[in-house]
Amino acid sequence: MKVKLVLFVIINIFLINISFAEVGVDEIIIGVAFKGLATAFVATADIEKQKDKYIKEIKEMDEKTFNSKYADFYIYIKDLPQSVKIVHGITEDMNKEEAIKQIKLLNNEEMYNIIDTIPVEAIARPFKEYLSGKDRKKEGGNIIGEIKNFWDENVESPNK
Repeated sequence: MKVKLVLFVIINIFLINISFAEVGVDEIIIGVAFKGLATAFVATADIEKQKDKYIKEIKEMDEKTFNSKYADFYIYIKDLPQSVKIVHGITEDMNKEEAIKQIKLLNNEEMYNIIDTIPVEAIARPFKEYLSGKDRKKEGGNIIGEIKNFWDENVESPNK
């Protein structure tokens, strides 16, 4: 698994159009790895089942809980390109009804487009924040292992 992920990252670094002067190599590795994982998730997940699950969760939340959870989530999506935010109605103060409406509109193609448009630095920033709160010496400083740990801790199995 680790060898495949490393090869995937290395190959994609050369295929994507990123200037190394603008973005650090660590950001490229992190961003490409997460984009690959997200793409694999979308490809293997039952998207309709996932949408139904999250819509149900949102409907069951009171406004205060939704607003709190959305504020935490918005930290990770605030750096999406403006065009993606406009198309998907993403705002800092999105309400439950609008969130449900936008989730209903998502399909695999749209999700792939969103993944493709996310800048690698927008992915790397929250991941680096996650790492800064951890004792890296325990993990041996293995960035691929850390990416896998983060993914496993924060993303459910695609067909749950």
